[in-house]
Amino acid sequence: MIDDVMPAGFSIGCADDGSGRPLVLVHCSGADRHLWTKTMETWAAMDNMPSRRILRPELFGCGKTAAWPAGRIFTLDHAVELVSRAVGDLDEPFDLVGHSFGGAVALHFAQRMPDRLRSLTVIEPTYFSLLRDAGIVEAVLFDQIASVAQIILQGAASDSDSTRRHAMGVFVDYWNGAGKWAAIPPETQKTMAAMVHVVTQDFTALFSEPTRLADLCDLHVPTLIINGLRSPEPAQQIAALLEKTLPQAERCTMPDAGHMIPISHAKQLAGLIATWQRRHNASGAPAPTARRRVAAGA
Repeated sequence: MIDDVMPAGFSIGCADDGSGRPLVLVHCSGADRHLWTKTMETWAAMDNMPSRRILRPELFGCGKTAAWPAGRIFTLDHAVELVSRAVGDLDEPFDLVGHSFGGAVALHFAQRMPDRLRSLTVIEPTYFSLLRDAGIVEAVLFDQIASVAQIILQGAASDSDSTRRHAMGVFVDYWNGAGKWAAIPPETQKTMAAMVHVVTQDFTALFSEPTRLADLCDLHVPTLIINGLRSPEPAQQIAALLEKTLPQAERCTMPDAGHMIPISHAKQLAGLIATWQRRHNASGAPAPTARRRVAAGA
């Protein structure tokens, strides 16, 4: 039970800034609240951005949130419960945004508690289980990311610091492009490698998740899907599948972006989310059968 892992007094990090309609941002695997710093700075500088209360919960083992207990099975349900507790005092529906693993958590949150949300934005959600049973192309892509995950999991389990550092390097290069890890200063590599256990924990949850694409057909939450055209193929295909499956989905593909959109394209992302949420709140939810593309420059 989740109460066994998160008893009273369990440390949960969650930045809580501003006032107004609540907006919740969930970071990617191995990151923390600071992933959203550039995006928030852009919002703060926008003349037409309404006042918002922005909450940034930190997932297990990240930032100020305590680690998931060793030896315990970790699932997306546990991550959803963490986010729910972190924002538990909100007494009105909120806009939820998640990136990568945080995007998978946000999508799972929407499945479990759709009534708590005004809208959902997922940026390259790594909901790998959606590739299962979806077709031949998806099966190939699932095997691709599973092979990468296996290398990382095996390396992370090693007693060797250099092997664990190599495992984190495989993770970073897969999502950011070959050579990215080598360009990171050694001391920063060491700090990042210390988070490899969080990465493996999150990978395990993603690959053990039973949810399939058909389970999302009745998820009636207005959803913006964002992906980069330079991102690994599994992430692009998941975005395409979600666009076709979710009843109230809109999708934006950034042609010059990779996976780390909140860092590489923070200003563009901030403008896109602000514009979409402003339009959605002005016009209401699109019709259940409506699907449209959002311009990357919106």
